[in-house]
Amino acid sequence: MVGRTDSDERILRFMTAWQRGLKKRADDIRYLDLRYPNGLAVAWHGQSAPVDDADNNAQ
Repeated sequence: MVGRTDSDERILRFMTAWQRGLKKRADDIRYLDLRYPNGLAVAWHGQSAPVDDADNNAQ
């Protein structure tokens, strides 16, 4: 997921993170989320699925 704006900056952040070490764990990555303004999120294989905010608000 990249996001709607600033895609060039987001891709650059991904490339930097990839070169700094994400590539060493490429097989462990389930998906990357580049929508954050100051970074990115990594979901790893073997971790539980992300929690939906709507589920948290239902309590």
